[in-house]
Amino acid sequence: MRSVLPFGSLGMVVDNTEVTEKENKNSILVHVSISQFDDPGQARVASESWQRWFWLVDGAGNRYKCKYILPSNYYYRKLSEKNSNGVRSWGQTWADETTNTPPREWILLFQTPADTRGFTMIVDNESFGNRGQPLRIAVPLDR
Repeated sequence: MRSVLPFGSLGMVVDNTEVTEKENKNSILVHVSISQFDDPGQARVASESWQRWFWLVDGAGNRYKCKYILPSNYYYRKLSEKNSNGVRSWGQTWADETTNTPPREWILLFQTPADTRGFTMIVDNESFGNRGQPLRIAVPLDR
């Protein structure tokens, strides 16, 4: 963690992790900083489709897909908002929000069974990898 990972033309740093447990499931939040987005449009595409390039592997070798990749401020704001039925409303993406600057701080959200431990995040760089970059990057997490 805390090293810049080559992710195509972007630089990504895994800052830290956070875990919450509810109903025998863990929500594992991986906080990352992503720099060098070309424009806000590229960042919106990231929130809509990039989750397919991240997964967790636990100590037993089980894989867990990334459910969301969202700007940190959007995630925490939406986490506190609920609709009239008391349910969180994530909406389609954060694309409805107006911004001229791509967010730098992001959250990758994974859900795992509560009893899993020993996580490594895998970054599939095959679609983005420039010459000389690894096709997959394994990042041991502190959970």
